[in-house]
Amino acid sequence: MVAVIRRFSFQIIVADADGYHEFTNMNGDAGDTVLVRCLTLQACYAYGNYPRGHKWYIPLSDLHKAIRDRSAGDTEFMWRARRCDLTRYDVEKVVSDATHGIIHLRMY
Repeated sequence: MVAVIRRFSFQIIVADADGYHEFTNMNGDAGDTVLVRCLTLQACYAYGNYPRGHKWYIPLSDLHKAIRDRSAGDTEFMWRARRCDLTRYDVEKVVSDATHGIIHLRMY
Protein backbone atom coordinates (compact mmCIF):
# COMPACT_ATOMS: atom_id res chain seq x y z
CA MET A 1 0.00 0.00 0.00
CA VAL A 2 2.76 2.42 0.94
CA ALA A 3 4.57 1.82 -2.35
CA VAL A 4 1.41 2.56 -4.33
CA ILE A 5 0.78 5.79 -2.41
CA ARG A 6 4.38 6.89 -2.87
CA ARG A 7 4.21 6.18 -6.59
CA PHE A 8 0.84 7.65 -7.55
CA SER A 9 -0.12 10.28 -4.95
CA PHE A 10 1.36 13.75 -5.26
CA GLN A 11 -0.97 15.84 -3.06
CA ILE A 12 -0.72 13.59 0.01
CA ILE A 13 2.49 11.67 0.73
CA VAL A 14 3.55 9.02 3.22
CA ALA A 15 5.47 10.74 6.03
CA ASP A 16 5.99 7.58 8.11
CA ALA A 17 4.95 4.08 7.10
CA ASP A 18 5.37 2.41 10.48
CA GLY A 19 5.40 4.96 13.27
CA TYR A 20 3.66 5.29 16.60
CA HIS A 21 1.26 8.00 17.74
CA GLU A 22 -0.38 8.65 21.09
CA PHE A 23 -4.16 8.42 21.27
CA THR A 24 -6.43 8.89 24.27
CA ASN A 25 -8.59 5.94 25.28
CA MET A 26 -11.54 7.07 27.40
CA ASN A 27 -12.44 4.75 30.26
CA GLY A 28 -15.30 6.18 32.29
CA ASP A 29 -14.16 9.55 33.68
CA ALA A 30 -10.44 9.02 33.07
CA GLY A 31 -8.50 8.88 29.84
CA ASP A 32 -5.52 6.65 29.23
CA THR A 33 -2.81 7.48 26.71
CA VAL A 34 -2.12 4.58 24.37
CA LEU A 35 0.63 4.22 21.76
CA VAL A 36 -0.76 2.94 18.47
CA ARG A 37 1.07 1.94 15.27
CA CYS A 38 -0.02 4.28 12.49
CA LEU A 39 0.43 5.14 8.86
CA THR A 40 1.25 8.86 8.80
CA LEU A 41 0.12 10.80 5.76
CA GLN A 42 1.12 14.41 5.12
CA ALA A 43 -0.40 17.07 2.86
CA CYS A 44 2.10 18.54 0.38
CA TYR A 45 -0.37 21.23 -0.63
CA ALA A 46 -3.42 22.74 1.05
CA TYR A 47 -6.09 20.04 1.18
CA GLY A 48 -9.58 21.42 1.80
CA ASN A 49 -9.51 23.05 5.23
CA TYR A 50 -6.16 21.46 6.08
CA PRO A 51 -3.01 23.57 5.59
CA ARG A 52 0.13 22.42 3.82
CA GLY A 53 2.12 20.07 6.06
CA HIS A 54 -0.89 18.77 8.01
CA LYS A 55 -0.45 15.17 9.18
CA TRP A 56 -3.04 12.46 9.54
CA TYR A 57 -2.37 9.43 11.71
CA ILE A 58 -4.28 6.36 10.52
CA PRO A 59 -4.09 3.41 12.93
CA LEU A 60 -2.99 0.23 11.19
CA SER A 61 -5.89 -1.56 12.86
CA ASP A 62 -8.32 0.72 10.98
CA LEU A 63 -6.55 -0.05 7.71
CA HIS A 64 -6.73 -3.79 8.43
CA LYS A 65 -10.43 -3.49 9.26
CA ALA A 66 -11.10 -1.61 6.01
CA ILE A 67 -9.27 -4.33 4.07
CA ARG A 68 -11.23 -7.09 5.83
CA ASP A 69 -14.57 -5.35 5.20
CA ARG A 70 -13.81 -4.74 1.53
CA SER A 71 -12.53 -8.34 1.13
CA ALA A 72 -15.77 -9.74 2.51
CA GLY A 73 -17.78 -8.30 -0.37
CA ASP A 74 -15.23 -8.35 -3.19
CA THR A 75 -13.44 -11.61 -3.97
CA GLU A 76 -11.19 -10.05 -6.61
CA PHE A 77 -9.99 -7.46 -4.09
CA MET A 78 -9.40 -10.20 -1.51
CA TRP A 79 -7.06 -12.06 -3.87
CA ARG A 80 -5.21 -8.88 -4.85
CA ALA A 81 -4.74 -8.07 -1.15
CA ARG A 82 -3.43 -11.56 -0.41
CA ARG A 83 -0.95 -11.30 -3.29
CA CYS A 84 0.07 -7.76 -2.16
CA ASP A 85 -0.89 -6.57 -5.62
CA LEU A 86 -3.32 -3.76 -4.81
CA THR A 87 -4.12 -1.21 -7.50
CA ARG A 88 -4.19 2.52 -6.89
CA TYR A 89 -8.01 2.37 -6.95
CA ASP A 90 -7.96 -0.29 -4.21
CA VAL A 91 -5.63 1.79 -2.04
CA GLU A 92 -7.79 4.89 -2.56
CA LYS A 93 -10.87 3.02 -1.35
CA VAL A 94 -9.11 1.43 1.64
CA VAL A 95 -7.71 4.77 2.86
CA SER A 96 -11.08 6.45 2.34
CA ASP A 97 -12.85 3.69 4.29
CA ALA A 98 -10.27 3.71 7.09
CA THR A 99 -10.57 7.49 7.52
CA HIS A 100 -14.38 7.50 7.23
CA GLY A 101 -14.24 9.47 3.98
CA ILE A 102 -11.99 12.29 5.23
CA ILE A 103 -8.95 11.54 3.07
CA HIS A 104 -9.20 11.01 -0.68
CA LEU A 105 -5.78 10.42 -2.22
CA ARG A 106 -7.07 11.28 -5.70
CA MET A 107 -4.88 8.75 -7.48
CA TYR A 108 -7.47 8.12 -10.23
